[in-house]
Amino acid sequence: MSDLCDARGAAADPPADATASVDVHVDIVAKMVRLWSTNDPPLDSESAVLTDVLESTRVRLGAVDAELAGLKARVQCLEQDRSDLSSLEANVANVLSPLRRVPRDILAEIFDWTLDPTEPAPWELCPCAPLSIATSPWVLTHVSSLWRAVAVASPSLWAPVGIDFNVKERYPALMLRTHMARARRLNIRFFATEEGGPRASTRAVSSRLAQEGYDLDLRSLRSVWLQWATPYRDMQDAFSTELLRTATDLVDIGVDHPVDFVPSSLPPVHAITRYDVDCPWTTHVGLLRSLPNLQEARIAVGARLEAPVESPIVLPDLRGLYIDDPACLQALDVPALEALAVTARDPTELDALVRFLESASCALHRICFHGLLYTEGLADILQKFPSLTDVGLSFANYREEEDYGMGEQVERALVTAFLDLFTLAPAAPSTAVLPHVTEIRLACEYDHPTYLPLLVEMLRSRMRAEPRTIKAAKLVCLTSEMNPVAHSVEKMKALQMEGLQVSLSCGGVGRRLSDRWLCKAGWP
Repeated sequence: MSDLCDARGAAADPPADATASVDVHVDIVAKMVRLWSTNDPPLDSESAVLTDVLESTRVRLGAVDAELAGLKARVQCLEQDRSDLSSLEANVANVLSPLRRVPRDILAEIFDWTLDPTEPAPWELCPCAPLSIATSPWVLTHVSSLWRAVAVASPSLWAPVGIDFNVKERYPALMLRTHMARARRLNIRFFATEEGGPRASTRAVSSRLAQEGYDLDLRSLRSVWLQWATPYRDMQDAFSTELLRTATDLVDIGVDHPVDFVPSSLPPVHAITRYDVDCPWTTHVGLLRSLPNLQEARIAVGARLEAPVESPIVLPDLRGLYIDDPACLQALDVPALEALAVTARDPTELDALVRFLESASCALHRICFHGLLYTEGLADILQKFPSLTDVGLSFANYREEEDYGMGEQVERALVTAFLDLFTLAPAAPSTAVLPHVTEIRLACEYDHPTYLPLLVEMLRSRMRAEPRTIKAAKLVCLTSEMNPVAHSVEKMKALQMEGLQVSLSCGGVGRRLSDRWLCKAGWP
């Protein structure tokens, strides 16, 4: 093969084997080199030599082709053998797989974990994932007869159904009907837009389900989330329409971004236990008085308290509360409150929080600060109220300094100051700082490499203090992924081995965790 390769090489390099096999004079070789590098015709004597070279080369080329054909046939045979053996190996491994011995109830539990855990919250207004045989639970029915039987017999897999009426072609009628038939109790999530008006959307929902043989009975409706970006006068009637009046089991209602709409009343449904509304404080007052059974509320005021409330708003069962204006806390009577999330950007808001804590009759044990935090004097406040055993700071959806290019810088400074409140200096006596604080939470919009080391060092300092009261810590990064420093991860694992509950979360899981701290809406 070297003859062939050399013959196809550079024009100035003659084939070595050819010159060795032909008895030619050095002068003839020089002339052949000249012929290979020019377009001049050869002399008769040169032609005779080249003819011999050509014939011998063709003979050798035929021999090489024959040998190569044999090798190719051998390779094909080996590749077929390998494919057969690989298939046999996979089949035997499948037969011996531990999954074949997993009990049906355990397999059903595993299947539940295949459902998408990163589903967006209602307020994110993301489109529904289309029904597809490539996603769970449908994909589970195409693996084996056992998997299909277990999946079909697991109603919880089929209960969640998301229907976006803006994308009709995503929901084949037969597939949707089969999906619904496999669930004993449906958890349907309808998505519709303001285009066409509320009444048109309602008619579309009713008509679509009626075609599939279902009645639109809203007595089982559990959660309603209304959000829009354009002025919609007709939304004024949304809370008083028959659609919501029939929702007697409604427990969760939310309203966001009301540009020109201020709801004045809610449906006469006393089962509502969760409230998430963004509107002026005076409107909140009327709405909250009509919902005495609330257990959790997110009150977005967006402006300072306009006027004091004549009589307190009594919410005897409220256990979780977020409010973005601490001055409004003075109007609330919440004897069962356990968790509070607030903003405290300046001394005025911090003072309002202190006044509430001093007068409150509740046994508040968790407090979470949101966004820009006025840290001066915060340690004194935490020391003053020892019932606050769980303290957190979240920057979720809070980038007030982003327009000035200072978002990450400001967050880092506040995170450092916040963690310093709980850190025991190495040279200080081994007396715990704020010993009543047993759990610390932190949710950040940025994945800064200093956050985990700062948290770990703070926890290590509290672990060596007396009394050792710290029990848990959570660090949430609201970016899609985290890149923690390796040596800090090792130190964190060492703390876990000592019994400290330390966790890291990011992406959708981390954001939902932070949302719970701030009483944000989530699907029931």
